[in-house]
Amino acid sequence: MAESLIVRASLCSNWKLFRTVQSRPTARISLNSAEFILGEKLNFIIKEDMSRVCIVLNVIARSGSKLHEGTTLIGRCVTGPPDLACGDGLSHWTSTCTRQGMIRRTHILT
Repeated sequence: MAESLIVRASLCSNWKLFRTVQSRPTARISLNSAEFILGEKLNFIIKEDMSRVCIVLNVIARSGSKLHEGTTLIGRCVTGPPDLACGDGLSHWTSTCTRQGMIRRTHILT
């Protein structure tokens, strides 16, 4: 039985879903692994007011064959402005808004 992780990133405004992108599955992982690294970019073009937009990152484990595939939500993190996110998600958002380019961060999932 193969086990892989994917990240599903959803762009939301006022908690309404606008767009979702999904990463390619990562390599096989062990069930006892405490972390993984997403090795690709997930890009969004944001046209909304930045103070009302957030990105919800869901980490999902997939297992099984294509005929009998199962998915399990491992955890999530919200990145966004102060009234929509806190902690690492808020500091990542602030760094991204003040600098141009990719900002890599480690996030604790809840």
